[in-house]
Amino acid sequence: MSFLLCHECFNWVEPKDGRCPECIESIEAAVPDPSEFELRTTIGDIVFRLGEVHVRRRMLPDRGMLYVTTNGLYFLPHDQEDVLHLVESPTTEASLMWSLAAMVWSPLMLVLPFVRSKETKTQRIQVPCPKYLTTEDSDLLPQLLMTNPGVFFLSRKSIREMSLKRRRWRIERFQGSPVRVKPEDNAKFFHHLMGKLALSDSWEQAICTTQAN
Repeated sequence: MSFLLCHECFNWVEPKDGRCPECIESIEAAVPDPSEFELRTTIGDIVFRLGEVHVRRRMLPDRGMLYVTTNGLYFLPHDQEDVLHLVESPTTEASLMWSLAAMVWSPLMLVLPFVRSKETKTQRIQVPCPKYLTTEDSDLLPQLLMTNPGVFFLSRKSIREMSLKRRRWRIERFQGSPVRVKPEDNAKFFHHLMGKLALSDSWEQAICTTQAN
């Protein structure tokens, strides 16, 4: 399965019949990606962090950080870090011994769960690690978009309407399916800021109003 960065809607997608399934624009692997300068101009500067969110999507990372830029919304998925975790489990030999004893003397079945010997094992698990960017990290946005298939950018010009339904924001685009975003932390603050963006006739006006508050 191969994903390509759509140069029209700035989503990583699996092309279907040579077109982006999100915006239906033509997409080809042979066409070079926009330059970092072009993407930098398109995305704009980081203005503020909206917070951790869950995005409804298939196959690609669905949890990450959502940022407001001067030109749209930028989603940066969490990194996955390996962490060693200690877990207890019954030893194989002890479990077999007590199970055989319980077959001979049935009352042991009642105490079997409490007397089994346990051993501690180290287990490697993956935990999400949020990536925090500041306004000074705006130059990193193009490179992150081109190298991380989990990243996507929603241009303000591509957004037709944003509405809150059942604690989840539905972002309607002029082309492509709606993007559904749900805050994972500080929902009240997230809804407040998104509401200002949704009600504003101008993205710049909403940003200035939010910063003033």
